[in-house]
Amino acid sequence: MIAAVHGTRCRAGRRALRATCVALCIGLCAGTARADIFVLRTTGQVRGELLNRDESPRKNFVVHTAEGAMITLDRSQVKQIIPQSAADEEYEKIRPTFADAPDEQWKLAEWCRERQLSKERQAILEHILELDPNHKQARGALGYTHRDGQWMQPDDVMRNNGYEKFNGRWMLPQEVEILKRKQQDDSTVRQWFKTLNTLREWINQPGRRDAAVAEIRAINDPAAVSALAKSLETERDRAVRILFVDALGRLSPASLMTLVQYALDDADEEIRYHCLKQLVDHPNHQAVEEFVKALRGKDPVRINTAGYALGQLNDKSAISPMIDALVTTHKYAETTGGGGQMSAGFSNNGGGSFSAGSSTVVRTVQSKNQKVLDGLVALAGGPNYGFNKDAWRRWWQTQSKPSAVDTRRD
Repeated sequence: MIAAVHGTRCRAGRRALRATCVALCIGLCAGTARADIFVLRTTGQVRGELLNRDESPRKNFVVHTAEGAMITLDRSQVKQIIPQSAADEEYEKIRPTFADAPDEQWKLAEWCRERQLSKERQAILEHILELDPNHKQARGALGYTHRDGQWMQPDDVMRNNGYEKFNGRWMLPQEVEILKRKQQDDSTVRQWFKTLNTLREWINQPGRRDAAVAEIRAINDPAAVSALAKSLETERDRAVRILFVDALGRLSPASLMTLVQYALDDADEEIRYHCLKQLVDHPNHQAVEEFVKALRGKDPVRINTAGYALGQLNDKSAISPMIDALVTTHKYAETTGGGGQMSAGFSNNGGGSFSAGSSTVVRTVQSKNQKVLDGLVALAGGPNYGFNKDAWRRWWQTQSKPSAVDTRRD
C-alpha cells in the first residue's frame, strides 16, 4: 500500500516536472521567437514566426501566429516579408494597453521615440491630431508652426514666404529659374561634345566627310563653344583645326576668350593667324582689352604677338599701352654651382631662389619689341618714331584723346 502511494506520488511529480519544463520552453520560445509580417498579394497580412526558414528552394511559408495558429502560405500568395525587431514586437503587445485618447496616445508616441520607432510614432502623432487638432505637443513633434492663428508645416511657411522647393532645397523663384536654365545649358553642352566627336569620326570616312564638314560649318549654337574649344585643343590635323576656328568665329562673342587664347599661345602660327582673323572679322572691344593685358606680361614673344594683334584690330585706344610696351625690361639669372650650371628666369621684380652654395648672376635685358612697333605704326597711320617712347608720347599728346584703356604696367 505504501509502495503504491509512493509510486503514485512519483508519477505525479514527474508529470508536474514535465509540465513545468514544457511551460518554461514555451515561455522561452515566445520570448525569443522572431515574428515577421507576411504581406499577401491579395489583401491583408499575416504576423508570426516563420518555422521553415531553411527551406530551399522555397515552396511555401509555414507561419506560427501569435494566437497559436499554424498557417501554411503558398509562395505565390506572399508579396513581401517585413522583418520585425524586438521593439516592433513589443510595440504590438503594448499598443492595445493605451486608451484611444490624446494624452494616452502621446505617451505611446513618446515610448516609440525612445525606441526609435519613427514610422509608428509618425502614425500615432497624426492620429492624435485626428483626436485633437490643437494638441500642441503632437503639432510641435510633426514640425508645425502656429502662425496667424493657424497651424502650418515648415513647407507651407516657406511657400507663404515666396520660396519654391527645387532639388530638395528652398529657393527664390529667380534662383530656381537660373538653375533650370543652367541644367538645360549643361545638358546641351554635353550633347555638343557627343555631336562633335561623331562629326570628327565622320571626317575620317570618305563617304561622310563632306556632310560632317557642312554640319560643322552650319553650327550657330553658342552652347557648342566648349566642345569646339576642347576639339581645337586635342586635334592635330591643321585643316580640321582651322574648321573649328572658323566655327568659333561665327559664335563670337561667346567664343572670344577662346580665340584670344589661341591667337596668343597656339604653337601653330597658321592657327594663331586664323584666330586673329576671326577676331578682326568680328570686332569686339573686349578682345582689345585682353591683348593689352598680354602687353604687360613677362614673355617677350607673347608681348610681340599681342602687339601685332592690336595693330590688326585697329583700335586706337591701345596706342598708349603699346607705347609703354615698345621696349620692355626682363631679368634672367645664370646660376653656377658645384654640379654645373643652370639658368632660370626671374620675374620683372627680381624674385627667385637657389640652392645653398650656388653662385648667381642676375642679368637685365632690354627687349625691343619689333611687332609692337609694327602694330603701333599701323595704328598711328603714318609717323614712325622707332623705339623712342618719349617721341611717341609727345606725338600722342597732340592727337585727339581716344577712349582710354588702363595704361599702367604691373
